[in-house]
Amino acid sequence: MKRIEYVINKDLLPYLSKLAGENPLPLSPWAKIARKDVDNVAWEKLCKAGLAEHAGTLKEEALTVIQLLSKPITYARMRIVSGNSLVEHLLYGCKTAEQIISLTVEGEALRIRYPAPTHVLLNIFAEYWGSSVLVSSKLDLVLDFNMALTFGALVDLQRRQLLKNVATMQTSEALYVKMEDIKKTIENTPHDAQWLVENMRSFTQKVQALSALEIEKALEALIENQVLGKKEEGYHLIGEGQKIASNCLLISQILYLEFINQKEKGEMLSSAMTCLQAGLHDNFIIDPKETSVRLHAASASAIKEIVQALLVKGLQVKSETKKSPFYIYRDGQKLGPYSRDLLNTFLANGKLTPSDFVWYEGLAEWKPVSEIK
Repeated sequence: MKRIEYVINKDLLPYLSKLAGENPLPLSPWAKIARKDVDNVAWEKLCKAGLAEHAGTLKEEALTVIQLLSKPITYARMRIVSGNSLVEHLLYGCKTAEQIISLTVEGEALRIRYPAPTHVLLNIFAEYWGSSVLVSSKLDLVLDFNMALTFGALVDLQRRQLLKNVATMQTSEALYVKMEDIKKTIENTPHDAQWLVENMRSFTQKVQALSALEIEKALEALIENQVLGKKEEGYHLIGEGQKIASNCLLISQILYLEFINQKEKGEMLSSAMTCLQAGLHDNFIIDPKETSVRLHAASASAIKEIVQALLVKGLQVKSETKKSPFYIYRDGQKLGPYSRDLLNTFLANGKLTPSDFVWYEGLAEWKPVSEIK
């Protein structure tokens, strides 16, 4: 299928929203953009952008794309922050596996591609992020929201001190902090993706300051998790807690992933996570749950598989030809049954990888997820 590609200024989006027709689905970009009547000046701009040949009529292929964007059933957002640079891809899955449209933000412009070059995006990401299978940390914590913010503040305080020591060429010593320092860090951390507490805040839905009692309980729980110690001088990170502060001394890249799947009855299934990269083998995933946040180390290769599941599998919308439930084979056990929609959700959030084996009634043998159509 020939790829359709346009580069347009964002100021054209309200006109395309109008031309796309009425009643866009909730996941459609047109549902979030105010509509504007298309005047002669707008038609001139649309012609210049290659979407129309003359005033009053869009090109057939352009109309096809904007109408498909009115009815997406799946949506994925991938943002990569590296220093001051930002790369953002929005992908919309429509009626079939081939009908995936990508919108790439390029400053004040937007690149629209249909069908989306998902495999190209995946290859570029692998080159950008790396594909090492090594993991430098054993960190794996499940934190309630108060613990997540408190732990983020502790790590950020440690990182600030380490950065100061590097700048002044001083020997690093154990950093002991008081509760009031933690409270101030939670309240006053700049809105900068470099700080762990800010990343935690984006998932915990807690923007208000924590009380001293809430912080005290969170500190006690972190001590029980063996990532925090307490002495007369104050609290200090230990073990894997200390390691993440050292490993994330300079966060080089941050990946934000968001995936939404709209069910037939209008129900929305969503998942999101943040991946932090501080070095060749220093990767950490912030994986939010309903009432908690999981923070764990992962290899660059594992993160690549998560992105692959999102871009290649999670976005593919297929007609439900198999009504039989699916089963997963893992560690010698048969798990399930699961619906296809739930399998796609597992793929999107990393609980299932393309190399895992599945089976359903009528299949002669267990097969990798990547071979199931």
